Amino acid sequence: MRRLFRVIRWERWAGSKLPLLLGAFLLSIGLTDTTPSLALAGAVQLTVHIVGYASFGYLVNSLADIRQDEAAGKGSVFSGWSMRRARTAVLVSVGIAAGPLIIGADAHPAALGSMGISMVVAAAYSLPPLRLKERGVLGALSSSLAQRSLPALTIFCYFEAYSLAPLVYCALTLVIGLRFILVHQVDDLAADQISGTRTLATRRGAEALKRVVTVLLLPAELLLALCFVVVASPELGLVSWVVAIYAVVHTLLLLLLHDRDRFPLASYAPFSELYCCYLPLGLALAGVLMGGQVLMPIYLVGFAISLTLLPGSLREEFHRIRRLIRSRQRPVLAVAPDVITAARRAAVRALQIAQRGDGSFELLKWRHPDSSVAAHHLFATAWVVIAAGESLTAEARERAARAIESARDATGYWNFDPSMGIPNDIDSTACAMIALAACGRTGDERDARLLLEQWRHERQRFATWVTDDQSWQSGDRDDPVVNLNTLVALATLHQRVDGAMSGGIEKFLSGTPATSRYYCDAATLPYAAAKAGIPLDRSRHPQWGRPNRRATSTSIAHWITMSFAPDHDLVTLLLQRQRSDGSWAADPWFTGVNVPFWGSSALTTAFCIEALARVERSTTV
Repeated sequence: MRRLFRVIRWERWAGSKLPLLLGAFLLSIGLTDTTPSLALAGAVQLTVHIVGYASFGYLVNSLADIRQDEAAGKGSVFSGWSMRRARTAVLVSVGIAAGPLIIGADAHPAALGSMGISMVVAAAYSLPPLRLKERGVLGALSSSLAQRSLPALTIFCYFEAYSLAPLVYCALTLVIGLRFILVHQVDDLAADQISGTRTLATRRGAEALKRVVTVLLLPAELLLALCFVVVASPELGLVSWVVAIYAVVHTLLLLLLHDRDRFPLASYAPFSELYCCYLPLGLALAGVLMGGQVLMPIYLVGFAISLTLLPGSLREEFHRIRRLIRSRQRPVLAVAPDVITAARRAAVRALQIAQRGDGSFELLKWRHPDSSVAAHHLFATAWVVIAAGESLTAEARERAARAIESARDATGYWNFDPSMGIPNDIDSTACAMIALAACGRTGDERDARLLLEQWRHERQRFATWVTDDQSWQSGDRDDPVVNLNTLVALATLHQRVDGAMSGGIEKFLSGTPATSRYYCDAATLPYAAAKAGIPLDRSRHPQWGRPNRRATSTSIAHWITMSFAPDHDLVTLLLQRQRSDGSWAADPWFTGVNVPFWGSSALTTAFCIEALARVERSTTV
């Protein structure tokens, strides 16, 4: 069952789409002279249809995007499947979606027609030759129609609920779907740029889409929601006034939070409680209060289902009100220098205790937090020294240096993990050289030549992999962070980098997505650019801005390290996350293509030590 949910990506659509369709069902039976038998049959048939249809939409999209998902490093639900097996899964979902409505085709021909249109649109969104998802506005519109409006229309057609309220409801779901797909494209911008998928976000940029969401779509949503409450007031009764008042008050709360930089309007969150809980709950409650005795059991079941969504919605409302109250309080006071020093020393002690007998530090790889396995130590050891070497004892640095040197092979390069059977790479080599230089073991011209041999004049950047195998030398394997780390390594080797080389890398950076191919933390790229002294327009990607309270400890630490003045709000947050033994929990830091994440507590702790040391220096100047 868990594997089935993973393949159909139940968690991606159940919470945001099913409540609105439940609302469409409750509205339909309230507007029509529906018998209990028809309502019960409709509930069963439409539930099976919607589950099959939603599964079909996600499966056909995954099937069409196998190559792009793997190129972006996201992996695919069909990884390891044969193409025949994947296509069979899609066909099974078609049968589940269409079967229930085909059975009742004579009684519900309009519903069958609506279903057919929706499945055609869903397929055209993902599959060539149309592949509407890469056709700008048509892609956003087809996504919203396929995922929101047409399924709701199918429900209304099933019960022959043809009036103004269903029409406004479908228009509302269309605008909601447009907002969701634009936000989704902004979130997927980095992966789409890496894989070469053309979307509105890759064409127009994230900021332009965010303006469309905040200036156009959100006001349209509020207006349509209020219009729906008005036209459906005969069926909703007193509930309509409660919903309308809530919508207005909720909007004011969101605007106040946004004004205090405590809530992003261009996101999935605005009005989510209204659509995913209160609206279906209100329709069910109105049915219980105003509906006839005949359909009372149906309304009670809908009311019970809606009640299960209430705790999560109330919890979100509570946190938003709390954030608003806190935003009105006095600014966060600067953290006392002695507190920062004590925290850094505790972290250093924890890090040195974590150092293993051979001088190395642990590196883990995992798909889930509870299933990590040990990987080769090289990269973690190098970066612990790079980030926190100044705070370690001379003896700890010496032991780490010996561990790094012992991993060097006969060619002079380093390998990320020999057990994986991958070629040597310039990133592991560059970072090992930087770490050894921090331990007083600076290389020579021969080491510099090893790095310079990876420069590709035709692409004006460094290639990642050291091999003659052309499958490893394609341009999509080039990584901006790898290039920046290589520049830092050349600087430690006192190798002069000419203007053409630095200019080529700057040009490479000008078109890079927020996250690089091999590093999954968005703060890593600006952090690497700061270390290399390469200018980077941080306003180009919102992920490069100041991290929020949900960001990883690694992102927060990098921001503090890059900041000219201490951000005491983030420093406080970082200290709150420090564990009792002085360390920080492991964050996913880098990844590959269709492989797990890598990271470790030692790595995260080293980055936090680096950040705290930066704050210490700034407070003593």
